[in-house]
Amino acid sequence: LGIAVSDQVPLVMRGKVEVASWAPSNIPEADASFLGLVEAMYQHQPQLAATLTAAISATSFADQATGMTGNTPGMDNAAAMKTRPAQQKPGNAQLQMFSAAGKMLADAKGPRIAVLEVGGWDTHTGQGTVEGRLGHNLELFDAALAGLRQGLGAAWDKTVILAATEFGRTAAPNGTGGTDHGTASAAFLMGGAVNGGRVLADWPGLASGKLYQDRDLAPTLDLRGVTKGILRDHLGIAEARLDEQIFPASQQAKPVPGLLRRA
Repeated sequence: LGIAVSDQVPLVMRGKVEVASWAPSNIPEADASFLGLVEAMYQHQPQLAATLTAAISATSFADQATGMTGNTPGMDNAAAMKTRPAQQKPGNAQLQMFSAAGKMLADAKGPRIAVLEVGGWDTHTGQGTVEGRLGHNLELFDAALAGLRQGLGAAWDKTVILAATEFGRTAAPNGTGGTDHGTASAAFLMGGAVNGGRVLADWPGLASGKLYQDRDLAPTLDLRGVTKGILRDHLGIAEARLDEQIFPASQQAKPVPGLLRRA
C-alpha cells in the first residue's frame, strides 16, 4: 500500500503497519553469491531475514517497474540483484528517485501512496534565490517533479501530490546571506485530481507589524487541515480516524474542503 522513496523511512510513514522503502544507491552492486551467503546467515534470524527479504523485494519491484533491469517474474532474489545496471551519478539521484516513484505508483501491482524525502533546504548561509543554494535546489526539485509526472503517465489524472516542508525560514536574511528556521511556509498541491489554479491563504504580509514574533511569516492555515482534506476526499479516510489516529487530538484542524476535482 505504501512505500518510502528515501534512504530511510520518514517519520510520517512510521507506524504499526510496515511499509517498503527504496532509494537509488551509489554502493557497488552486491555479488549474487554474497547475497546468497547473507540469506543463509540470516535464515535463523527472523527479524533480519524479513528485513533483507523486504529490501530485496522492494529493489526488485522498483527495477522491474522502472525498466532498469531485464528481470522476469519468478527470478530469484540474488539473480535479480545481480542483473541491476550500474548506478547513475549522484547528481541524477533525485531525478531518478522521483521518476522511479512515478512508475511504481502507476504500476497496477505497485503502491498507492509514496513519500519522497528531499534534504538540502537548511540554508543558513549563502541561500541565494537564483544563483545560490536555494535556486539550485529549486531547479533540481522542478526537474524531479517533471520526472515524477512523466513516470506517472496516465495515472497523473488520478494523482494528488503534496509538497511540504517541516519548517519555514525567517522573513529577513541573516548576516551570512542565509535565513534561519522560521514558522510558516508554503505547501503546494499538484496532480490531475487537484482543483488547482488558486492560492488558499489569508496572506498576512511581510510588514514588521504583520510578522510572527517580528521575524517569521505568520501561519494562517493548518497543514494538518490540508492533509486531512486530501486523505478524506481522495482516499476515503473517515474524519474520526484523521482526528484520533492519523493526527491525534487534532479535532480543531478541520479538513480543508474543495481541494480535489469532482468527476
